[in-house]
Amino acid sequence: MAVNSRVHGRRARSPHRGIGLLWKKKKFLLLRVVVENVIGMLKRFKIISDRYRNRRKRFRLRFNLLAGLYNFELEN
Repeated sequence: MAVNSRVHGRRARSPHRGIGLLWKKKKFLLLRVVVENVIGMLKRFKIISDRYRNRRKRFRLRFNLLAGLYNFELEN
């Protein structure tokens, strides 16, 4: 796994888990849904799902343009 990746914690054995742990898990799951939606959007434009055969500069440019489009769509 990557150094900066996060994995939710293991479930406590006692039924009296802390509210803080439940809140942390819920925040993590909400963030995960957002990230998976963004990845799905990029796959819809075939920028991640297929092999990109053009220049790398163009890949970066198109990736940033699609990210900007997605952010603009979220604001409106």
